[in-house]
Amino acid sequence: MTNPYLPPSHSDRDVHWHAYIERCCGAPGVHSTRDERLAQQPEETFRTPEGAAEWVGAMVAAYARKDEVRLIGPMGGVGQVGDPDHVMHERRESLVILLRGDSHYVDFRGETGRVHLWVEAVTPDECKEDIVHDGDDQ
Repeated sequence: MTNPYLPPSHSDRDVHWHAYIERCCGAPGVHSTRDERLAQQPEETFRTPEGAAEWVGAMVAAYARKDEVRLIGPMGGVGQVGDPDHVMHERRESLVILLRGDSHYVDFRGETGRVHLWVEAVTPDECKEDIVHDGDDQ
């Protein structure tokens, strides 16, 4: 039974996720639409929010330009985009969103331009019959 005082979860919404990656060098803000992405074969599909969050972290680790950044907060210091702490942060933040059954979008600077990660929450009715779900996490 669903608790009326808690937000809906991914299982309440009966969703799974289609993951897409876009690399672009063009004008900022130019990217595909959700409908365009859902019409394509996804890079990966996921049945669990944990699997989708792991994918986001792995893509940030693999494709982020390793710029040095100053850390804010009481500890301060210096970090690097795509370092293990940043990847852990991305996984954790992604999981919070995905556990609700929502879509999640991440954008960052890659070595040759912007990288957009799209993790689309998809209901069975939205899922096209010709989409291959090979490699689904379970």
